[in-house]
Amino acid sequence: MFCVLGSTIALAHNLDLRVVAEGVENDIAYTELTALGCDQAQGYYTCRPVPAAELDHWLSTRRATDKPTDIPEPLPASVLD
Repeated sequence: MFCVLGSTIALAHNLDLRVVAEGVENDIAYTELTALGCDQAQGYYTCRPVPAAELDHWLSTRRATDKPTDIPEPLPASVLD
């Protein structure tokens, strides 16, 4: 499975495309996608559905990254409860 994902991500990057992984639900998938060079991710692991005000706050306080990807850090568990 990871071979197919890695190949797909590499192909997209060779075509100057960015890759967004959808449905990332756990730390294992998140870690593997980051290692494979995925550009962005979304799903319950990164951020469960939250009210608009909480989302605005989360987006405004995201820290910049020097990594080649901009996959955001997941929301703290205390925010999700």
